[in-house]
Amino acid sequence: MLIKPNRDRKSLKLVGFKKKDNVRSAQKIIEEQIESLSRAMRRKTEMRKVKTEEYMKVLHYQGTFAAICKKFADLDINVKGNEVTVDGDPDDIQKAFIEMYSECDKIEPTTFKHSRSREWVQFLKHDSVKESINKKLEQQKLNGTWTVNGKEIIVFVPEGVKADAIKDTVYVTVLETDVPVDPASKELLQSEVWSVFQADLLSRQQEKVDFFTKNDHEVTVVGLEDAVPSVVKQIEDFLNSKAEKTVTVPCESAKMDFIYRCWTAEDFKEFEDIGAVLQKTG
Repeated sequence: MLIKPNRDRKSLKLVGFKKKDNVRSAQKIIEEQIESLSRAMRRKTEMRKVKTEEYMKVLHYQGTFAAICKKFADLDINVKGNEVTVDGDPDDIQKAFIEMYSECDKIEPTTFKHSRSREWVQFLKHDSVKESINKKLEQQKLNGTWTVNGKEIIVFVPEGVKADAIKDTVYVTVLETDVPVDPASKELLQSEVWSVFQADLLSRQQEKVDFFTKNDHEVTVVGLEDAVPSVVKQIEDFLNSKAEKTVTVPCESAKMDFIYRCWTAEDFKEFEDIGAVLQKTG
């Protein structure tokens, strides 16, 4: 087989000494190589921002990207957030993006109202918290995603997946609990002792929990379900240990008179030793 290139005519001349089929086979191979090289020369990369990251995750879950790559030869798709980079033939790239937008239009987000605090919403936006929630969704084999905006939880799911299940997972993974504070102890929440306690407790939680004072009569704890109960207990114990409490014990007048007339300083010392003060009321 002899191949003679003709540069002026931009062609190849094939000369064979045996069967014509050999020439045809060689011609087919060369044409395929030319087509492959032509596609490679036309190949380009294009990046676009498509909707939001939540939409892109749904397209991934329902296999849209894989289906597009299978449909168009030599097409590569890379997704980061809502930035989609497509590498391939220019015509195929345009068709690929059209299919992505078309699939996005079929996705209908479900919105749920919530009554949680602003701090709960802010806590949900931490990357480590999102990771914990998404990990639980994977464990439950729930192919969907979510976002929070003000008083709304917005859920994105492929067809056939229940949005309620995604919302419920968010609720049970990140808790919000109020710890009541005795009015007599509200000044404690403004003290240096409280600040030191708060800083120490939070430093040991590795961003699993946060808590703040609300209206001077309660402490609100927000955090992951495996950490909140322990933190609530530690706060309650701290407040109880520092709180000043008053207990009224019914006592007959004659007994009260005896106590105040006959008890000595030594008798009252037992109360002082435990930080208590005995007072007569009424």
